[in-house]
Amino acid sequence: MEFLGESITSFNVEATNKCVLKCSACDRTLRPEIIKKLEDLSPKVFHKILFEDLRHADLNNTLFNFCGIYGDNLYHKEIFTIFKLIKERGSRIHLETNGSYKTEKWWNELFSILSHDDKITFSVDGMEDTNVIYRENSDWESINLGMKLAGESNVLSTWKFIIFKHNQHQIEDAKKHASKLGITRFLTRNSGRFLGMDDPLRPDESHIGLQQIHREHVQKYMDTDKWDEEVSILPRCQQIPRKNIGLTYEGYIIPCLTFHSVHNEWFEKNKQRFDIKGRNILDVLADPIWEELHALWDTPSLAPRICNTYCGTPRNKKNNTDRIKSQDYKYESLLNKREWNPFLD
Repeated sequence: MEFLGESITSFNVEATNKCVLKCSACDRTLRPEIIKKLEDLSPKVFHKILFEDLRHADLNNTLFNFCGIYGDNLYHKEIFTIFKLIKERGSRIHLETNGSYKTEKWWNELFSILSHDDKITFSVDGMEDTNVIYRENSDWESINLGMKLAGESNVLSTWKFIIFKHNQHQIEDAKKHASKLGITRFLTRNSGRFLGMDDPLRPDESHIGLQQIHREHVQKYMDTDKWDEEVSILPRCQQIPRKNIGLTYEGYIIPCLTFHSVHNEWFEKNKQRFDIKGRNILDVLADPIWEELHALWDTPSLAPRICNTYCGTPRNKKNNTDRIKSQDYKYESLLNKREWNPFLD
């Protein structure tokens, strides 16, 4: 699949807007009115993409990365049906989840569908006493069960730990617990999940992410006469150079999942041109609307605000995606039972 000069090799998928958590910095918590109704993207849409629109495409090395902005794909009522369709086409799956409220039977069925080429990431920010502080309403017992069964499976597993003030003292304890559970890899992520300088979630300065520092710089200059002078959207879009494309629970193909958030008035005006439910996905990707969007990224004040907020950087400084990733994430392998496949990162 060719798209804006790139061969797309992965889809970032938010197949549902359902989630049982109330994370304090999440849009669904801050702006509950944005979730007008709970929605699951039908397995029929995945069948259309995989077996009709892309029936002639080689999808053996394509990754379907199930993550989310509003929802956790764990709670899609037909997620196993979707996963089976993807595996039937020979593609790979990565599921990122908070891991709460699923039974042993459910986890065992999941790991019977996934294979050694697939991956699961548990977003768990602390231990039993601290994870619930940011990830309000999470359930430690079921999370721990899911991680234990993941560790016993042949699926690549990661514990992703976002650093906050209340959990920064527990990193080593969490790493030891992950190793005990058989988790393949432990990942710490510097934080941007707080609201201002006085938020008690704000960690020590050494744990604040570079992307958050960029965001604070961009917000300082947005809507001023120095916007285009001080802000750059580099590298225009972070996801397309990574050969990624987004698929939302409403059936839209977009640059990234953040792009369809409540902040994006430009998308709201043009969203029918991104809708794949009634159009071939290849026709959507070839629509001239993408060239229009691509041109907007050259001038931050004309681009969608969401692109400034999440991908804006200080102008005239070398701040690319790789640098952000290297400074904001720290990966540690916990098991040597096989080499980690970097293609899955």
